[in-house]
Amino acid sequence: MLAKRPLLWLSPSPGRTLSDLPRLPGWEISSFDLLGPPPAVLPTLPDIRVGLLDLRQYQTSRSAHLEKWIESLAPATWAALLSQPPAEDAQLQSVIASHCADYHTWPCDSERLAAVLGHFWGMADLKAHINDSAEESFQKYSLSGRSSAIRNTRARLQRFAQTLEPVLIFGESGTGRTAAAHFIHRRSPVRQGPLVTVNCATLPTSLTQSELFGYEKGAFTHAFSSRPGRIEAAHGGTLLLLGIDELTLEQQSILLRFLQEGQVERIGSQQVRTVNARIIATSSTSLQSLIEAGRFRADVFYRLGGLDIRLPALRERLDDVPMLTEFITRLHSDTAPKPPGNSVRRRCAVSAGTNGPATSMNFETACVRPCCSATTRFCTRKT
Repeated sequence: MLAKRPLLWLSPSPGRTLSDLPRLPGWEISSFDLLGPPPAVLPTLPDIRVGLLDLRQYQTSRSAHLEKWIESLAPATWAALLSQPPAEDAQLQSVIASHCADYHTWPCDSERLAAVLGHFWGMADLKAHINDSAEESFQKYSLSGRSSAIRNTRARLQRFAQTLEPVLIFGESGTGRTAAAHFIHRRSPVRQGPLVTVNCATLPTSLTQSELFGYEKGAFTHAFSSRPGRIEAAHGGTLLLLGIDELTLEQQSILLRFLQEGQVERIGSQQVRTVNARIIATSSTSLQSLIEAGRFRADVFYRLGGLDIRLPALRERLDDVPMLTEFITRLHSDTAPKPPGNSVRRRCAVSAGTNGPATSMNFETACVRPCCSATTRFCTRKT
């Protein structure tokens, strides 16, 4: 049985108007009150792709408030529901033209609406696949190379991938922590399962429990439907905790409950759910030093640190510079004014080496600058 696709429903009275919607099989609807303030939980909703915007009771004076909602729910593609065609309402025309890809007058044709939403989902899925492929190519070079440092790193990651033990990945910013986590997941026994990412740096303390554990309908204001948390969504796959060193002590205590018991309980529910998910955490700071400073819980560290690895900075693997230079210039050749020639590539390598790049991220910046600023395939020395 195929999983239901999430559909956002934004309305001035979501509870009442939700019952008016035509039957949409295959969609799981999450409702939000257009009259209320956009909660901070919204940007971390999974699969924000398609939404229905109820403008049947739209007030032109609230256009700025509506735009805040649209921004908070990006990058959803919207279809609007109207009580009548917008031919005589210039403000409404502007809203639809700016934020919606289609609109339907009420009562609407359910088959046509379902077809339009399906088309929106398909196009969003295609774009997401293209973006994921580009991101994979972008990240891949972080772990590429023939130096002993990166070869040893890849070998250890490969060994870690064969187990389901928690993995803790250390490394400076730009050394490829996220790429390493994806490397492990794609080679692990749960590679067919989901890879759910939690960006700890952007997780508000007040919303940590609802984000990680989920909530039931009616558990709090704006909870118009039940929603599983990020941990539950990772069942059968991998839970990736990016920047776990950014969590406060209070947030660490909340996370510890799952790390100890492997169970979650949604807000507003007494049902305990067991979650089987592989844990991978990344950090740019030594957690041992944070423990000594009283900023990280030792029990959380021991639950996460079954296996740990430190990623080498690029300055520790300078033998890889020529190969990485070639990879990056090829990756950016489509956006360069002219296809990069050998002299441009040499200038990239010299520029990167001169600047003493610490990480792959800094190295890429050093390479892209001469590649994309070149007006020809050749570079001349400045005098």
